[in-house]
Amino acid sequence: MSVNKKNNKKLGAPFLAALEAAVLAAVLCAGLPMFTGCKDLFHPEGPENESSASTVSLSNNRWYSTTLYAGDVHYYSFYAYSGYNCYIYWEDYDYSNSYGDIKVSAINSSGTYLLDSIDVGYSGPNFYVSSSGTITLVVEGLSASSSGYYRIKFVN
Repeated sequence: MSVNKKNNKKLGAPFLAALEAAVLAAVLCAGLPMFTGCKDLFHPEGPENESSASTVSLSNNRWYSTTLYAGDVHYYSFYAYSGYNCYIYWEDYDYSNSYGDIKVSAINSSGTYLLDSIDVGYSGPNFYVSSSGTITLVVEGLSASSSGYYRIKFVN
């Protein structure tokens, strides 16, 4: 515990933990202007206006950044055009050990798994799109306790 010298009160553990988290977030975000996941470090209950059960719509070749909390599952969707390979990229622990560690699955509108629980995404796992339609990405922690920042995108 530390002592507040002004009024000689002891600062409790919850306050110190919150202060430590805020300082860590400030340090992590300071040199990373494109790090849109910074706000998540200030909201331990999860990203604002986003629940684990909601589906986020992705845009072609645009990174989406967020934080996964232990036990959460994130869903993303996008429209893929037939006749092309579709590449899924993500940056997680395998890219930089300061990130969370995730696995990603891709499912077409027929329920067929195009990617199934793939761990490494910075090399762009891909699949051929034989029929245009909506693709759903499912992002989970690599283990039940996995949590942390990651970012993901598709290119079609």
